[in-house]
Amino acid sequence: MISKSIAQRRLLILWVISGLLLIIIMIARTVGGMYGSKVNDAWSWFMPTILPTLSLMVTVATTQQTVNQKSSKMLYQMAFALSFFYQLLVLFAILNPIPNTYTPTEMMRTSNLWLGPIQGLVAALLGVFFVKSK
Repeated sequence: MISKSIAQRRLLILWVISGLLLIIIMIARTVGGMYGSKVNDAWSWFMPTILPTLSLMVTVATTQQTVNQKSSKMLYQMAFALSFFYQLLVLFAILNPIPNTYTPTEMMRTSNLWLGPIQGLVAALLGVFFVKSK
C-alpha cells in the first residue's frame, strides 16, 4: 500500500513536467519551421494526444480529498510506468528520430496506431487508481 496523496502528487508531477516539456518542444519545432505549412496538422495531432490526460490529472489531483487514504502500490507503479512509457512514445513521434522514413506530420499520424491504444490503457489505469482506495 502507498499513501494515495503521495502517489497522486508523483503522478501529477510526472504529467505536468513531461507535458510542459512536450509543449516546449512542439513550440520550438513550430517556430523553427519544422512543420512548414502543416503546422495546424501537427498541433491538431498533439493537443488530443496529451491534453485530455494532463487535464484529468490536474483536475483530480487538485480536487480529490485523499487524507489518510491508501492505494495499491502495484496499481500506482503500473500507472506511473505506463504514463512514462506513453510520454516517451509521444516524444518519439514528435522528434521523429528515424530520418528519411516519415515527414514529421506523417510520423505523428502513423504514431496514432500505437498511441491510441496505449493512451486508452493509461486513462483506464489512472481512472482506476484515482477512484479506488482502501
